[in-house]
Amino acid sequence: MIETCSLAALFRATHQNTLLISRLIKFIMKVGLGGDLSIIHHRCAEILAHSPLPLAECLQWIYCRSNAERQTLLHCLGRSAPRWEGLIRVSEDLKLFQREFVFVEEVGLSNDGVSFRLNPRLDHQNVAVSITVRGPKDAIVHQFKTASMQALPNLPAKMWITKHHFSDGRYHVQITIEEHLAFKCGIRLGPVLF
Repeated sequence: MIETCSLAALFRATHQNTLLISRLIKFIMKVGLGGDLSIIHHRCAEILAHSPLPLAECLQWIYCRSNAERQTLLHCLGRSAPRWEGLIRVSEDLKLFQREFVFVEEVGLSNDGVSFRLNPRLDHQNVAVSITVRGPKDAIVHQFKTASMQALPNLPAKMWITKHHFSDGRYHVQITIEEHLAFKCGIRLGPVLF
């Protein structure tokens, strides 16, 4: 059962929640278009809340198409992430998302490079992909960019990999597809102590 919030609740939004909602809207791409493709061309959405919007009172779940999108959303939420983490879920339900366009399914980091898997476009067109990996002091340690690549590698491979030697440490990986943010998250490479 999906709960809705009343209009009165909508008008009680805090500035902090307004910023959170703006981040959510900017992150959610091409979902549930219902045939209206005009929304694809309106990526910069704004929410103008007259007063606080208490999401905790009316938000039940936030669904992402992949774990990579979930990681990105949590990363973008910053210090607010722990508050929302339990509500953010991954669903591959075709009734929930139209999987017509390319997006990041999975990202991994190893000593050998960055591996990633993309959901292909319905029309199987090639896509522009850019990967930036930042290390200590936010320095760029690896970049990969192509104007045109297949979303899926040739079989038997299931994921792409951009070869680069990474030492153990903490890195921030960002992937853009067609010049739009598709993945951004910190990844630790090396042994886990606990």
